[in-house]
Amino acid sequence: SLRAGALKNTRAAPPADVMERGHFWYVSQLLAHLLRPSAATAARAMPGLRDAPRPLLGVHVRRGDSCREVQEATKARRCSPFAEYWYHVLAMRARYGVRSVFLATDDPAVVA
Repeated sequence: SLRAGALKNTRAAPPADVMERGHFWYVSQLLAHLLRPSAATAARAMPGLRDAPRPLLGVHVRRGDSCREVQEATKARRCSPFAEYWYHVLAMRARYGVRSVFLATDDPAVVA
């Protein structure tokens, strides 16, 4: 079993029974367990996501304060229209057979 003290040492090796899978796998599994949503949160935030056909592609369209006109004029980053994201979704669909898309955004206009 994992002891709390092992978490303080970032170079701690995984337990012997998972050593063949490597440190990256071990940390990924640990984080997936620690960061999983509660059943109530998952039911509210992700209805049907578990049943969505696979492969599934997650797309994050961030707008927020960084896409205001003033912000765009003063930085190198440009806020792309949703059509550009969709172009890449279609390319991923053709290349990898993506069957579902999970869209995350802070802008209601993206899904309108």
